[in-house]
Amino acid sequence: MFGLLLSTMVLSGLLIWTKRTAIATATALKRSEKPARAKRAAAATLPLGEPGMSKAIAAQPPSRLRQFWLKWRFHINILLLLVPLGFMPKYFADAALFRGDVGLGEREIGEVQVGP
Repeated sequence: MFGLLLSTMVLSGLLIWTKRTAIATATALKRSEKPARAKRAAAATLPLGEPGMSKAIAAQPPSRLRQFWLKWRFHINILLLLVPLGFMPKYFADAALFRGDVGLGEREIGEVQVGP
């Protein structure tokens, strides 16, 4: 039982760690691209006094994977906790069978008289 709970906790921790690593990597990449973006945005804008809108690059909407993750991450984490709980009855039944508490080794057979 403890092994299943520990495995679930490790998987949940790995999921959280992966997410945080991805966010940190994306932040680092944005920081390194920031000066280059600022130069491009400055070059794309119209000079002051001219009519019209700025041609600066618009922010991109989040990807479909990002939207899916934001919507379902709570439910996925709950499933990581509940799915192992569904397998626990079989785990306990198999453990009792291997210990000899149930099944063929459950009790000693008394003497059985055969014939007259």
